[in-house]
Amino acid sequence: MVRQLTEMFRSADEELGGGHGLTTVTTYLTDTVAPMLAARFPSAAVRKDAFGAAAQLACLAGWKHHDLGRDGEAGRARALAEADLCEGPPALEPETVDTKRYGLTDALDDLADAGDPIERLAVAGYVVNAAADLLCDHHHAWIGGGKWLPRRLLEADPQRGAALLAGHHHLCGSGEPAALISAASKVLDLVGGPLREGYRRTWHGTNDSVAPTD
Repeated sequence: MVRQLTEMFRSADEELGGGHGLTTVTTYLTDTVAPMLAARFPSAAVRKDAFGAAAQLACLAGWKHHDLGRDGEAGRARALAEADLCEGPPALEPETVDTKRYGLTDALDDLADAGDPIERLAVAGYVVNAAADLLCDHHHAWIGGGKWLPRRLLEADPQRGAALLAGHHHLCGSGEPAALISAASKVLDLVGGPLREGYRRTWHGTNDSVAPTD
């Protein structure tokens, strides 16, 4: 949603002139987007995407200030956005990386064995997303969703990212998974290799169904 509104604001700026909608943009940034960044996210990938979208909106606000001759405010907003973008997202916790390695390993086994073409497509989608998460995290690069996934993937690693996307495209057209399996396996090797036997997860929560003991 943040990226969509940023593109809408950007299009309006280009059509109606510099600085148009500045108050709306800054209000949305400070009252809606900034508080959102302090919330809990369902996954590290979602958190990365949220911070990346916020940085793009802050950069747009900076340019709008500049267009109106408010270079001091523009410089501060632009510097903040550029610093966030250049710094990249926080690295995934090692436990999260292992969970993603295990999930991708399992999905690659399923993809190799899948006989149903619909199931193969479903598993392939998971493989691309899981491999993209690991690859972007390895390079401390921002990741995106939708059309931004391939863009961010290619920015993070042009060679491996292109191989993932080409393998997925080939599978969707031909049903043949070999190229995607090869590309995703190379990503796995980059971050520690496949993870199967011996992997376990530690539960950090509480089980409310268990009655407390005296």
